[in-house]
Amino acid sequence: MVTIKDVAREAGVAISTVSNVLNNVNVVSEEKRKKVLEVAKRLGYVPNMNARMLKSSKKNTIGFFCPSLQGYFYNILLSRCQIECQKSGYLFNVYICNEIAENEVVDIIGSSGVAGAVVINMLNDKASVDRLKSFNMPIVFLDREICGEYVSSITIDNYNGVKSAVDYLIEQGKKKIGYIFGENCYDSYLRYKAYLDSLEEHGLTKYDDFYLQCFDKENVAYDEVSRLLKQGVNLPDAIFSDNDDQGFGLIKALKDNGIKVPRDIAVVGFDDVPMAAYYNPPLTTVHSPISEMGYEAAREIVRLINSDNKEGSHKMLPTSFVVRESV
Repeated sequence: MVTIKDVAREAGVAISTVSNVLNNVNVVSEEKRKKVLEVAKRLGYVPNMNARMLKSSKKNTIGFFCPSLQGYFYNILLSRCQIECQKSGYLFNVYICNEIAENEVVDIIGSSGVAGAVVINMLNDKASVDRLKSFNMPIVFLDREICGEYVSSITIDNYNGVKSAVDYLIEQGKKKIGYIFGENCYDSYLRYKAYLDSLEEHGLTKYDDFYLQCFDKENVAYDEVSRLLKQGVNLPDAIFSDNDDQGFGLIKALKDNGIKVPRDIAVVGFDDVPMAAYYNPPLTTVHSPISEMGYEAAREIVRLINSDNKEGSHKMLPTSFVVRESV
């Protein structure tokens, strides 16, 4: 492995000069700076980030705390967040805290040693959130509307996104609308509330015969829907899935049981992940600005870490309804 000493020897300069150049300390002449960078690139020098962290009094890692990495949603969100954190000079660590008690999750976040934390779908208990806030650690929540000192949140307009989708189904003549949902979290709560409110406004009631929890997973949705169909459930006119991954499993299960989409049942999802446009049939869904959420989360956590103003804020990103061939 090429070391900083190798770069200094090859460039004919002191080790301290190489260190100043690589850390953007503006005390080196432009001629020497260019020479050091050219030699470092030619030799393939890679900074030892662990050593840099140990030598630096300033933490330079941002932690992303989530229950899972499964599904398109997390892939898109994490990728954009990581890219933006890296652009700002921060390492990016992912902590998967599935099936861990909330008090332990708080302990993990608080003892992680990161400069700031991005948290999604992890804490439902207010006492856990309050305890986490008491650490005075920069935090950005992606699953609730909350702000205060050291704390910001970035959310999407779950309610109006689902409301527009269910309103559309009803306008298309659908009266029996089933519902499948994922994790028990703030996003799911708002989506379900919008579903119920839309039905009530149109004088309809929820369709209990087709109400399933599928934990945001395509395979679980496939298995649960298949099980329900084998029981001879009364079929609805349409089914709303509160994320696309479940929607894909739902459509596959319907098709494998001889039920055609949308001829027999209309299906609507939520997120508008890339696969939605290419599924068979292409999935009608609510577009969620997932990549933008990752960008905004990274930008805000970096601001909270570096700014003298530690007062947080809440930002809601708009959703939109995308009609395709599954309705």
